[in-house]
Amino acid sequence: MKFSRRANLTLFILLIVLNIILRYTISNHEIGSDSYEIHLLANSLIEFGEAKWWISPLSIIGMYPNSYASAMPFFLSGISLSTNKNIDSVIFLYGMIFGIFALFASYTLAGCIYDDDIFKFFVAFSFSTSQGILTYTTSTAPARSLFIVLLPLFLFALMKYKQKYLYFGLITAILTLLLLATHHLVFYLIPIFAGYSIVYFIHYSCKYIKFSSDKRLYPYILFFALVLTILFPFLTNKFIMGGSKWTVIQIMLNEYPRYFGIPSLLIIGGLISLIFKKDKRKEEFILVVIIILLTIFIFNPMYMKWFILIFFSLLAGYGFLNLIKQFKINKTYIKYIIVFIFILSITFSEYFQNLHEYIEISGTKRYIEHDEYLSSLWIKEHLKGNLISNDLWKIWHIAPNSGVPFIIDSAVNDQIHGFTDVKEYELNENAITSEEYWLNSPYYRVKGVTAHEIWKQIMEHSIYDESTSTLIKKFNFTYVVQNQNIQDYSAFSKHGYINSVFMKSIYVEKNSIYDDGDVNILSLI
Repeated sequence: MKFSRRANLTLFILLIVLNIILRYTISNHEIGSDSYEIHLLANSLIEFGEAKWWISPLSIIGMYPNSYASAMPFFLSGISLSTNKNIDSVIFLYGMIFGIFALFASYTLAGCIYDDDIFKFFVAFSFSTSQGILTYTTSTAPARSLFIVLLPLFLFALMKYKQKYLYFGLITAILTLLLLATHHLVFYLIPIFAGYSIVYFIHYSCKYIKFSSDKRLYPYILFFALVLTILFPFLTNKFIMGGSKWTVIQIMLNEYPRYFGIPSLLIIGGLISLIFKKDKRKEEFILVVIIILLTIFIFNPMYMKWFILIFFSLLAGYGFLNLIKQFKINKTYIKYIIVFIFILSITFSEYFQNLHEYIEISGTKRYIEHDEYLSSLWIKEHLKGNLISNDLWKIWHIAPNSGVPFIIDSAVNDQIHGFTDVKEYELNENAITSEEYWLNSPYYRVKGVTAHEIWKQIMEHSIYDESTSTLIKKFNFTYVVQNQNIQDYSAFSKHGYINSVFMKSIYVEKNSIYDDGDVNILSLI
């Protein structure tokens, strides 16, 4: 179906406005712990003028201990320096801009695969307003967000490669390198390249080799291949996130619909109709083969729930077209169905955007509250030296905007500020056949002190303990930021609560210089 120019323009304007509205939240500040780490790295680039976590060439892509993929921190720091805006404001603008970019990129990819206006707009709507995309493009900037937003553009360039080898080949190569420096999800591009190559290998083989098999069997072969790739991890225990198989299935049934939304109901129908569709275009055939290969990783929802969103959107688009064709609905009813699905989807997304409460570990919310933001600005203006906190979770909210080094149990941040040094570690190599090698790093630490071990050593002993006193002097810790919601002089990290003799000793002996009822700052000077 084709819309008029006026209808297309109207729908685009409405989708853009909708995407902007959905990205206004109850929080005026940054959201999400991964984003705080990127914020800290961007701060360090501005402060030092170099990436101090680059120890090895593998550090650039985050595949070396105490490092992180570099694209996102460079991107944010570059915008901040160009616009003279702080990183917190840049992250908000980034979400808005790339949320709209996701809309156009998915629309363009959909048109490349199947040129139907209903299909293109439904794919663009499903992708840009899915909870996965909204979560990662709303006042937050984790590395995965840039990856999943750029993925439709990468797929488009790859699909167009055979039309203009040099032009689209160059774009594909540039985007591959950019994605490589963005996140470890880049290794999921392997099935995409494999699927693309398989289809063209079959296409060119058929020109020179005559097959006697009936082409009507092809859909059944594809369906059988899909079943095999789904069963492979389930039967071999490969590529499964962890825990029992049934636990992983429960997580899948929760996570995939949660991050894609109401159009999830159309995915299976869309996939079946696409597999059995007659006279599939080459791009559609490539899409089917890629999806079949990607299903090998379907039991790893931790990563796949983000990577798979664009493919879910395309399948939901086919499911929606199939729904319309099956019921032979006239244009008036089509409008009502579209409006109903849109309202239901928007309601679902808005619930998780603003109404669903997210309480992180130790009672900390998922976003920086205004009091925490004010505390970080006060620290920025008044304090010097390195800081330590009794809560390594809450301090992630304060550290990014403070401009002061904190020990926060982030390997890359602690490397940058000298709390740890990977050069002093003894490293071993992961097996090249292991998932850990490809999804984390070829190397792992055998010996060497981590920042968490330093923090724990301090927290568990009195300020008058010789080892604690030595560590405080060595790392120039000048102030302690106390989360007063943690009772009984406890300290908290991602490993749990510990009884803190240190907090008890400084609470008696040291002076408080700042107290807002939530955060208390004690001087060690």
